[in-house]
Amino acid sequence: MSASDTQAIDGRDAFVAVAWRDFIMWAYTEKGMVAQFNRETGRGYMAQRSPLDALIDKATGRDLEDAEAFIEWVTINWWGEDEAPAAYRAHLASRRVAP
Repeated sequence: MSASDTQAIDGRDAFVAVAWRDFIMWAYTEKGMVAQFNRETGRGYMAQRSPLDALIDKATGRDLEDAEAFIEWVTINWWGEDEAPAAYRAHLASRRVAP
């Protein structure tokens, strides 16, 4: 592979990364998509919580865990894992490595 081929791939991945990020952000604003995620996963992502429960979720990392699960769900079910940015595909692959 030539240097120009590598640059073309890197440029395409940069474009894909921006488009993927924007799609995730759009999905985050779609109440129906969040509701479907919650139904399919049994989570309560973005559900109304008391201020104390929200603080507990933040302190325990559950809010971040739910956000990461939502991103993965959107990527796999709506965007297409094979079309995700290379860095995110590598992240998913690293999480699937058997212990």
